[in-house]
Amino acid sequence: MNCPKCQTPAAAGAAHCKRCGSPLGGKAAPAKAASSSDEIDLMPLEESKTPAYSAYEPPPGLDLPGPAAPGPKLGPKAAPEGPAGPPGADYVPKIRGASASPPRSNLTLIIGGAVAALIIGFVAWRMVRTKNEIIVGKPKVEQVVTLPAGQLRLENIEVTGIVNYTLDIDILEGEMIAGVVQRSHKDSQKLADLKKCDPLETLKKGDKKSITGEFKNKEQASWMLLNESKKVARAKVKFHTTPQ
Repeated sequence: MNCPKCQTPAAAGAAHCKRCGSPLGGKAAPAKAASSSDEIDLMPLEESKTPAYSAYEPPPGLDLPGPAAPGPKLGPKAAPEGPAGPPGADYVPKIRGASASPPRSNLTLIIGGAVAALIIGFVAWRMVRTKNEIIVGKPKVEQVVTLPAGQLRLENIEVTGIVNYTLDIDILEGEMIAGVVQRSHKDSQKLADLKKCDPLETLKKGDKKSITGEFKNKEQASWMLLNESKKVARAKVKFHTTPQ
């Protein structure tokens, strides 16, 4: 039989038209003109089919990679595999106490303390050490001395530390009493008193005498030339000192 609406042949026993879905037992509706714009041909709806696979499973024949298996758990000492190079090339093992500062050697401390002590001691010694120098008198005299009768020439000397001295005397005329003696600078400077000092030596014209020795720390001394005669005396004198 044919569908009374769209005239589509229908299978025997069908209840609805497979094209327009109209019941096949009803009366056919009057046909409209082919030129009518109100008629729209609709394809018959096909019955939905149950899919042969689950919505959560891929269809047969389609191979998809399964979920990645979880990797092994790395402990604190396991070496991870690097993307390139030999396994564990980028792994740096942790060493207990590696970040701690290395202990300072006792020998280094001892040497440093000894050097510091030497430096401090040297500076202190330079500040308090006793200098070898003359603090009273002239360190060097070189001249011809002329003494009238009953006159004298006396030079007081005082030093710090130890200072060596030399007194060279060359009698050119007359005679003189000469020498280097230890005496207080406050003692009498009269000719009669100075003649009693020791050691003194009488030198005459043409005599030459070289007297050497040393002045010690805070020691007061004097070198002198005395003319106790009644004539003029003249001598060439050279006195010089050398600090030790």
